[in-house]
Amino acid sequence: KNIKKKYPNTNFFIAGPIDQSIIGQSKFDKNLLRILVCPKTHAKLIFDEVNNELISKAAGLAYPVRKGIPILLEIEARKINDDI
Repeated sequence: KNIKKKYPNTNFFIAGPIDQSIIGQSKFDKNLLRILVCPKTHAKLIFDEVNNELISKAAGLAYPVRKGIPILLEIEARKINDDI
């Protein structure tokens, strides 16, 4: 049954069935790695797809990526081991 439904938290409407598993999910755009740097050390970041984090080896921190958006705040990052 094709029904016109309002997409949650937006002004968009979708005609047809909605796959509920994709709502609120976004992928991290790896092209951003060309311009993003660690806010603490200004070193390059590495994207960890398994944990959905941006890794700064220089700082020893892993910054979370939530809904495709990198959270580059030191207070949000977790400390990592040197063996990465």
